[in-house]
Amino acid sequence: MEVVNKIVFPIVLLTALGFSGIPASASVQNTLVYQGTVYSTADSLPVPTGHYPMYFEFFDNVVGGTSLWGPEEHPAVTVLHGVFREELGISVPMADSLFDGRSLWVETTFNGDPLAVRQHICPVAYALTAKNAFHATYADSADYADEVLPDILSGLDGVRNDEAEIDLVAGSNIGITPDDANNEITIYWKGPDWEHEEPVTAGNCETWDHDLGGDRAKYMVIMDGRESGQPYHQVNYGTNPVRFVSPARWIGAEWSQLTTSTIRVCRGNFDNDASVSEQWDRIRVRIWKNQNE
Repeated sequence: MEVVNKIVFPIVLLTALGFSGIPASASVQNTLVYQGTVYSTADSLPVPTGHYPMYFEFFDNVVGGTSLWGPEEHPAVTVLHGVFREELGISVPMADSLFDGRSLWVETTFNGDPLAVRQHICPVAYALTAKNAFHATYADSADYADEVLPDILSGLDGVRNDEAEIDLVAGSNIGITPDDANNEITIYWKGPDWEHEEPVTAGNCETWDHDLGGDRAKYMVIMDGRESGQPYHQVNYGTNPVRFVSPARWIGAEWSQLTTSTIRVCRGNFDNDASVSEQWDRIRVRIWKNQNE
């Protein structure tokens, strides 16, 4: 009986611990599950249900080429309405190096007749379990990872932060604290690089030294104030004129003339009048410096 084959399902990797030449555990055997449908050339119908001898062999080309694995004999393969499903690699071991990314074609001999066309074995896009993998698009868990694509990482559910070769590097004013006992990594915003607070008399300006250096264009400055013993606020942040008053009366406080070593702080000349202003008895300035220069 002449037959042809038609694969209705792709090759599915059942167990592949040790891709790309990395040795697998000695207790684990590499196997493939191969499923397809066999049709008779006489009437183009699936072959009858029964048990048939089959041989499987891997080549490096669709025609001719070099045999890379097999042949492996399966003397009584169950075929149901033409469909078979067989696990390969049971009697003839599959070396780890066989699955190094090269193209493979499987040749099937059915009941003594080679099937018409070798089938291409495609790389597996998804593996439920992989002991070692050079590349994985998705992974639910990983003991080790050599590289994580930088723009798509949103979480690491199974990474050991003390053993894996993944370094979480704190950026500017960011802190990282690992907690191995609770499998947590805390990422937090650190305090300012410089902070100063003191009273400033209404109508006066003072220059404070911070000596942070670097690029002042990358500083972040926050100023607030308070009455002694009261919460901080930013009411009247920046001096503002009291309208319809002459000469000009200014309330609030502001900073200016920022350099890499100093900052100037001024308080409005009318800011001590509680009837029109939230007073700034004490002014606080905090500066964060970009440390990734």
